[in-house]
Amino acid sequence: MAPYAHDPVLDPEWIQIAAALPYAMPTGNDIDFVVAQTRELAKLTGPFNRSIYEPQLPLEGGDIPVRVTIPRSGEGESFPLLVYYHGGCFWACDIDFKDYMLRVLTHKLNIVTVNVGYRTEPYPLPHEDSYTALRWAAENCAKLSADVRKGFIVMGSSAGGTLAAVMAQRARDDPFFMSRPLTGQVLQIPAVCHFDHYPKQYKDRLLSLEQNQNAPQLNKHFLQLIYRWLNGDPTSPSISPLLAPSLAGLPRTLIQVAGFDPLRDEGILYSDLLLEAGVETRLEIYPGVPHGFEELMYQTKKGKKYEKDAEDAIQWMINAV
Repeated sequence: MAPYAHDPVLDPEWIQIAAALPYAMPTGNDIDFVVAQTRELAKLTGPFNRSIYEPQLPLEGGDIPVRVTIPRSGEGESFPLLVYYHGGCFWACDIDFKDYMLRVLTHKLNIVTVNVGYRTEPYPLPHEDSYTALRWAAENCAKLSADVRKGFIVMGSSAGGTLAAVMAQRARDDPFFMSRPLTGQVLQIPAVCHFDHYPKQYKDRLLSLEQNQNAPQLNKHFLQLIYRWLNGDPTSPSISPLLAPSLAGLPRTLIQVAGFDPLRDEGILYSDLLLEAGVETRLEIYPGVPHGFEELMYQTKKGKKYEKDAEDAIQWMINAV
C-alpha cells in the first residue's frame, strides 16, 4: 500500500458527535450546512483585545470588509501580523465565521489579526480581493499597530487555505513584498490541485479523492460542484497552487490534513514538494476525521491538537524573523 493510503476508518469520537447532530450530514449538495456549522461560536466576543477596527476597502463593484483585532497592550507597541481567509467553498461564509478563533489567537499569541471578507463570487474575485487586502495590511501596519519585521503570516482554512497558498506565491513574486516578505503560511485542510489535473507522475500518491469519495462534510461530488462554480482555469496556480512552476522561496509552512478528506493526499503531496524545494514545512495529519472536523470536534483530543498545532506553527513562523 502506498504511504499516502492512510486507513480511511472514521474516528469513533466523530461518529458519536455526528450521530448526535440535530440535522443530517450533507450529501454533497447542501451548501447551507457549511454556513451553519459555527455561527453561534462566531457571535461570541472576547474582552481581552484592545480594539476591533473594521475598515471597508473600496473596490470597483463593491467593498471588502476587513476586521482587525489588536492585542490589549500598551500604546505605541507593535506586533506580528497575520492575515486570515475564511473557508466556505468560496461561495459561503464571511468574516464572522472564524471571528472568535482569531480574537483568541490575537490574545494568546500577541499578534494583530486581519480577517478578510473577500467577495464570495466566482474566480477571480475572491483571489483579487484577498490580494488587495494583503497589500493593504502590509501598507497600513502603523495604523494597525503591526510590524511585519516581527512576523508576517497568511492563514486560511479549506477554501481559505487555498487562498492563503495562492497569496503566498503571489507575494513571493511581487516586488512590492521584497522589503516586507511573508514569514509563514498556515494552510488548513486546503485544496491545492484540481483533481482533473493531478500530475501524472504523482497519481499513485493521490488516492484519497476516490478512497474518500463519499466522506461526510466534503465528498467528491461536492468538490466537483465547487470547482464548476468557481470557474477558474484548473491548470493555473491560482486554482491549483501545487502546479506552480516553482515552490522555492516560499515562507515557513504548516499544512494540516484530515485523514478522511478527499483533499488529504494533495495536501500531503504539497508538503513533500515544498520540502523538496527547500521550504521549511510542517505536516500534521489527523486520522479518521473528515474535512472541517475541527468545527464540531473542538473539545476533543484531535480538535485541541489541531488548534495547538496551528498556534505552535504561528509562533515558529514569528521566530523565523
